[in-house]
Amino acid sequence: MPKSITAELQDFESLSNVSDVQIVVGPLKRAFAARSSSTIAKAASLVAKFKVHALEYDMSTAFEHFLGAGARSDNLCSAKLAIVKALRAIHSEERGLYVLGMQHYWPSRPRPGQRDQAAGLRIACAEALADIGHIDLLMHLADLLGDPTPGVRVAAARALSSTGEREAKSLLRLKVRCGDAASEVTDACFAALLNHDAKSAIPFIGEFLAAEDEKLRILAALALGQSEHQDALDHLTACWKRLSTMDSRSDILVAVALLRYPRAVDFLLSLIDDGGEDAEGAVQALASFKADPQTRRKVESAVNRADEPSLRRCFEARFR
Repeated sequence: MPKSITAELQDFESLSNVSDVQIVVGPLKRAFAARSSSTIAKAASLVAKFKVHALEYDMSTAFEHFLGAGARSDNLCSAKLAIVKALRAIHSEERGLYVLGMQHYWPSRPRPGQRDQAAGLRIACAEALADIGHIDLLMHLADLLGDPTPGVRVAAARALSSTGEREAKSLLRLKVRCGDAASEVTDACFAALLNHDAKSAIPFIGEFLAAEDEKLRILAALALGQSEHQDALDHLTACWKRLSTMDSRSDILVAVALLRYPRAVDFLLSLIDDGGEDAEGAVQALASFKADPQTRRKVESAVNRADEPSLRRCFEARFR
């Protein structure tokens, strides 16, 4: 009695490799024709595993089916997502399919906060299209910068950075200027700009250190700190001087410590030596170096010179 498609696929799942991929082509082709979401998702994972290039057309046909008449049978988009991953694994250049996936919403375009079943698919397709390029790539990624789901907007920002296109920088800067209710999106745009062209990104991000919105100001400061770029220190110290509250200044000192290069560390050590109201914030910021014996010794020496009991307690607590 012939095996079912599911049983055949289970047999192949247990194999670590196949010496002749033609062995799996027949069963996988039948699986893609079955129009079962779970079966096709499993078949697509096997295509990716064994690099079966011959089934590219079958996967594309199944994908189109689940975008149209079969959408309800793949309401979690698991089959479509598995197909996209398989196509990437065999280095397919199905640009049209990826564009369709980037435009897919299920069951409809969600309102903010609503469950978004197709978000993962749009993200995977955006990444795939960015990998192989497209004449209208920037336009499609720009559309996703306005997607209702924050995670998709984050993925669009990252994909824009990976293109290396000069116009991508303009789109990212515009997105930051327009603002986003989700802080992770602005953070992703800052990171993408730094990845794309750090030299021009530093002064742009530095502008937001003067923002009235404290959350935006902190995002900008942390982005500059994580850049570990030499030019970031001057922007951060200028912001630190402008701020009037201890908490706000402490946030900037944390960003300075993230820079990690000697001039930034020396600035923080000088605050401890001064023994002023920012000395404790400097100790707390430098705690990120507690695993570095050399920096730890420098901090301890500065604390000893300051000879303040509260500063000593802070050091013991943070560097224990």
